[in-house]
Amino acid sequence: MLQNFYAVHSLCNIGLFEEVRLLIQEGDVASATVENEDITDTNQIESNSRFINQVYFGAAQYDAFFLDSVQRFAVEDIANHAALPASMMCALQFFF
Repeated sequence: MLQNFYAVHSLCNIGLFEEVRLLIQEGDVASATVENEDITDTNQIESNSRFINQVYFGAAQYDAFFLDSVQRFAVEDIANHAALPASMMCALQFFF
């Protein structure tokens, strides 16, 4: 029964976000980027999470956490509204 639950949810966005997180932990930013792009967000939290991942991937590509003014505004807006899971809020500390 739990295996069925896992199998169904691993194909949903919650499972895809988990796969992105695991790929990031393994240091496979290229695969995480591709996986993140395959996610079709269905709510604000997912949209925000995808955006923060994209910013992170861009920063990782250049090995520097620098935000342009548009990215900084978007990240600050997301942080102010806190429409992110707690794990993503922790990631925001690198940008400020």
